[in-house]
Amino acid sequence: IWCIDCIVMRPMWEEIEKEFPELEYVNYDADENSEKLTEFQVKDIPTFVFVNAEGQEIFRLKGLQNKDKLIEIIKLFNLFIFFIVIV
Repeated sequence: IWCIDCIVMRPMWEEIEKEFPELEYVNYDADENSEKLTEFQVKDIPTFVFVNAEGQEIFRLKGLQNKDKLIEIIKLFNLFIFFIVIV
């Protein structure tokens, strides 16, 4: 991973995964998964895409985020959703 923000945020993602085990977390490397960049219309890295069980996007965050902001979004949507990160 060449994205500095992604490297900085990786430990935070791991903490969130432990705190919210019901969350399905998927991490795509932008260099190896260009089809996902197109599918989710990603223009900025990192991008956090929150989708429902049907794969429909319900929220998106771009760039460096802090843990509190991500948890706020997770709780806002009652976290029955999937969390996709493109780095």
